Amino acid sequence: MSGAIGDEDSLNPFKNRVVGTSIVVSVVAVALLFVVARFQPEPEVDNRLDPTSYAVLTQFLSTILSIGALALLWEWVLRRDHARSLNRYLALKSALVSSGLRSIRDPATFHPEIDNLIEGASIIRAVSRTPTEWVTRYSGAVLRAARAREIHVELIVPDPGSSAIDAMARSLGVSQTDLTRNINSAVESIKTSWSQAPHASDKSTISVVAVDVALYDILIVDRMALIDLYATVDHQPGKPGMALQFVSGEKVEWAMEQVKNLVPNTGPLWAHPPGQPDHFRN
Repeated sequence: MSGAIGDEDSLNPFKNRVVGTSIVVSVVAVALLFVVARFQPEPEVDNRLDPTSYAVLTQFLSTILSIGALALLWEWVLRRDHARSLNRYLALKSALVSSGLRSIRDPATFHPEIDNLIEGASIIRAVSRTPTEWVTRYSGAVLRAARAREIHVELIVPDPGSSAIDAMARSLGVSQTDLTRNINSAVESIKTSWSQAPHASDKSTISVVAVDVALYDILIVDRMALIDLYATVDHQPGKPGMALQFVSGEKVEWAMEQVKNLVPNTGPLWAHPPGQPDHFRN
């Protein structure tokens, strides 16, 4: 686009109006300095400037010349670097806006903010490889949302009976026994807390379903997506990871598609109301 920051025309100093003006002013100032120099004061010589006028004129023209030179320096050197840096920044900003990325942080630091989003949500879907942590972090907010409105919740966890459970456990830095215990404990905790809590609507649903392999954690809260990433190898429990929060755009759609396309191995590990059709797949 012509005239855009960082394009070739805007970076060419000779196609810039300020540069042209600076060159003209500088040339005129030099020419006038030569003219004034011919009339510098000399004793007993007629048609010469008096010392005061000569000093004022030379100082004035030198100042004009300096301003023109600085303008040329800015336009020719500094502005080009500034424009290129700004262009890279604007390109990055455009990419961020397109992706919908709002924040990148340690997953633990999102807790209060995500709690508030969950409390105002109607749809909550999550893939959690260590579901006890998810339950500890978010179940309170889920129950508060259920007390306020009809909600639909799905927690997707590793299948304790899958042949891939040992590999999944090793990728998390825990034993197969510990991961299985983690999953079963989360299911029991959800079952107990949901059954005992009051609900605003009898139409609210919650289910825990299992899949063979989950490569990373995802939390979908209405139109917000939170993706948790940890060490690609040799992950150890408790080590900080990286969470990417998307609030709109193509990456939210991408995250929602990941969850939508997951096919549970069997029926839910637990669901309420019992015998109710799967809200997300029927």
